[in-house]
Amino acid sequence: MANKKPLHLLAPSAFTKNAKRNEAAGVFNQAEYPALDADSVPETLQEDEIASRYWRGLVPLMNSQRVLSVGDAVSFANYCKLLADIERFEKLVAKEGITYQLKDGSYGRHPLIPEIARNRTLCNLMSQQFGLTPASRTKAAPIPVKETSTNEFEQD
Repeated sequence: MANKKPLHLLAPSAFTKNAKRNEAAGVFNQAEYPALDADSVPETLQEDEIASRYWRGLVPLMNSQRVLSVGDAVSFANYCKLLADIERFEKLVAKEGITYQLKDGSYGRHPLIPEIARNRTLCNLMSQQFGLTPASRTKAAPIPVKETSTNEFEQD
């Protein structure tokens, strides 16, 4: 049977390190840590109906898990654009077909198929970064909330 290291000798995860660093810096010690507003879609997504729909649907989920802050808005907007692109490309491939006829009469794969595969890979990576996969949710450290006391006699 292999000897197991005591827990205090194991390397802490990146989430633990970042949480301790941010807490020490006083980053999250505000009573109301600013969260993203689902209704205020960023300017970069306002013209894109599909990406805006993803933004409005995912931001409340992310806010409920308390893992997304205002500083993550640009990255999360890019994630929503990526999801919108995947949806658009898949609809186009479904409409035009997986294969198409080349000029020489032979058939080839639709040129968007590799792009969809690449976007799905990027989407999976970004999902992990935002804590949207089951494995990453267990590792993500939620943004702490400053507790408010209901004791009226307590001094500030």
